[in-house]
Amino acid sequence: MRKWLILLVLLLVGVGAWYFWSLGSLPAAAASKTTLTVDSEPVEIKHAADSAWTQAKTGDELKAGDAVRTGGRGSAAINFYDLGRSELAPASEVTISGLQPGDGQSATFAVHLDLVAGRLWSRILHFFELDDAYTVAANSVVATVRGTAFDLWKQGNGTQVAVTDSAVEVSGPEQIDAPFVVSEGFRLNFDASGKVQGTERLSDDALQSDWFTLNVRRDAAFVRQSNDGLEARLRRMNGALPGTWLDGLCRLSEKLHLMLQRDRTSELYAGYAERRLYAIRQLVVSGKSGAAMSALTALGNELNARLGAADDATLRKLLKKSYSEISTLFLDIGPASPLYRMKQLLEDESVILAGSDKLEVVYTRLKSIDARLDEASALIAQNSLDEAKTALDAARQGLTNAERDIDQLADSAPRDRLSALRGKLNMLKAREAAYRVRLATALQPPESSLNAATTTELLGGTASATPATATSTPASQYTNILLSAMPGNPQVGDKVQLKVMALDEAGKQSDVTDRSTFSLQGPARLSGSMLVPSASGTVDVTADFEDQSDRFEAQLQLVVRAAPVTLQSLQLTTASPDNLTFGSTAALKAAAAYSDGSTKDVTSAATFSSSNLTLGYMTGSVFNAGRTATGTARVVGVYAEAGKSVTAYHDFNIIGR
Repeated sequence: MRKWLILLVLLLVGVGAWYFWSLGSLPAAAASKTTLTVDSEPVEIKHAADSAWTQAKTGDELKAGDAVRTGGRGSAAINFYDLGRSELAPASEVTISGLQPGDGQSATFAVHLDLVAGRLWSRILHFFELDDAYTVAANSVVATVRGTAFDLWKQGNGTQVAVTDSAVEVSGPEQIDAPFVVSEGFRLNFDASGKVQGTERLSDDALQSDWFTLNVRRDAAFVRQSNDGLEARLRRMNGALPGTWLDGLCRLSEKLHLMLQRDRTSELYAGYAERRLYAIRQLVVSGKSGAAMSALTALGNELNARLGAADDATLRKLLKKSYSEISTLFLDIGPASPLYRMKQLLEDESVILAGSDKLEVVYTRLKSIDARLDEASALIAQNSLDEAKTALDAARQGLTNAERDIDQLADSAPRDRLSALRGKLNMLKAREAAYRVRLATALQPPESSLNAATTTELLGGTASATPATATSTPASQYTNILLSAMPGNPQVGDKVQLKVMALDEAGKQSDVTDRSTFSLQGPARLSGSMLVPSASGTVDVTADFEDQSDRFEAQLQLVVRAAPVTLQSLQLTTASPDNLTFGSTAALKAAAAYSDGSTKDVTSAATFSSSNLTLGYMTGSVFNAGRTATGTARVVGVYAEAGKSVTAYHDFNIIGR
C-alpha cells in the first residue's frame, strides 16, 4: 500500500511539473510558404530548375524563379505567406522573380512579380517593416504597394493599373524617380511602350464586372481567413488573463524557460509578449478596460527596460512584429469602441520599439496615419461625418510632421530606404486627399458644384482631368490635360514651374502651358506659369485650357513647407578700441546671422585665431596684443553649424606703448 502511495505521489509531482513547464511553452510556428490554389483548370507551373511546364494542383509550393500560367478557362491564386494573394485571370502568366518570407530568419517580406501576359489582381494585407515590398511589373510599368488591392492588366496596346483600395505607386520608364500615386477608385493607363495615357475614374460597369466583384469577395474572405488564423494561433498560446493566479504561475514558468533555453531567449520573450497582448485584449472585451490598460502599461515598461538594459536587435525586430500582428486585430476598431484606447497605446509602443532607426520611427508613425485614414473611410461610409473629419485632420497633421522629419533625414539616409519612405508618404497623402473629396461630397447634396473637375485624382505632384464641358463629339483633338508642378514639394520662396500637357486620343502629349491660364487659392504669388509660395500651408492650383469649343480643367494641391532656417554669415565685434597698446587685451563677440533675419551669439562655439602671432595671439575669444612689434593683426573667426561653416575677420592695430 505504501509503495502505491509513493508511486501516486511521484505521478502527481510529475504531472504537476509537466503542467508547470507547459505554461511557459509556446506552440511551434508553422513554416511560412508561398502556395498555389487552382480555382479552375487548366493551370500549369514551371519551376525555376525545370525547362518544361507541368500541370499544377492546389497546395503546390512556389519559390523564387517559378512561373504560373492559366489556360483560356483556367484561373489560380497565389498565397504569399498569408500576407498577400494574387489572382491570375484566364490566359495569364506570371513569373515570381523575387521572394522573401520576412520571418525571423529573413530581414524583410518581399515579393516581386513579372506579369508576362494577361491580368493579375493583388491584395496585400499589411507590411511590418519599412523595407517590406510587393511589386508587379508589366510592359516597363511597375506597380509598388504597401498594403492595398489593385488590378494590373497587360494588353496588346498597353497596360492598365486600377486601384480598389488604398493607393498604389506606379511608374513607367519616364517616371522612375517620380512615380505616380493612384488612389482607390481610379485607373492609370499606359501605352505599349510604358508612356502615360492618362487617368480616369473607375466606371460603375468596371466596378460591377464579374472580375472586380469576384475578387472583392475573395479579398474579404482572405482578410477574414487571415484574422481567424491569427486568432487561432494566439489562442493556442494559452495566455492567462492579467492579474489572475494562473497569470502569476505562467510568469514563473516563462522565467524558467528563459533561463534554460538561452539560445531561444529573443524568440520566447517576443512570443510571451504577444500572448500577453492578446490576453490584455480579451480583458478589454470582457469589460475590464481599466485593468487591461494598467497591464498594457506595465508590459510596455517591462519591454522598454529590457531593451534599455541590452539593446538586442533581434529581440527588437521580433517585438515589433508581435505588436504589428496584434494590431491587425484592431484594423476595424473605431473611436467608439472600448478597444480604441488599446489600439492607440499599441501604436505608441510600436514607435518606441523602432528604437534609434529614425527612418523606421517615421515609417511606424505613417502606419498610425494609415490607421486614421482607414477609420475616416469607415466613418464616411457610416455617415459619421464629424468624426471622419476629426480623423482626417489628425492624418493631415501627422503627414505634415512626417514630411518634415523625412526632409530632415534626406541628406543622411540610404537612398533606397528614403525612397520607400517617401513612397509610403505620397500614397497616404493621395488617400487623404481622396477622402477629403468623399467627405465633401457626403456633406453636400448631389446637385452641388462639386463636379468631376473638382474631384480630379491627384498623382503626386501631377493631376489629370477630363473636359470641364463634355460633348458627344468634341471638336477638340484632345481628351484631357495633365497639370504638374516642379518642384512638387516646394518650400517657401521656391520658384515652382507649372506645366500643362494635353493628351490626344492616340496618347500623344503636347505642351500647352503657354495656352493655359492659372488660378490659385493659398499663400502664393502667380506670374504666368510661375508660382512662388509666400508662406507654408496648402496651395490649390487650377489650370484652364480651351481648345476649339471644349474647355479642360485640372487641379492639384501643393503642400508648401517652411523654408529651413540656414546659417548665412558671421560678424565679429568688440567693445574695445581697434588701436591697442603693447600687452593690452580686447574681447571679441561672434554673432551668427540666419536666413530668416535672426541672429545668435555664438562666441562660445566659434573658434578664433590670429594671423600674426608676433603682433598678438588669442586666448579663447580674447585677443592679446604682443609687446615687441607694431602693425595690423587680423583675427579670423570661424563658426560651423549643420555642416555649414562661415568666417569673419576683425583687424587690430598694434601701436606700441
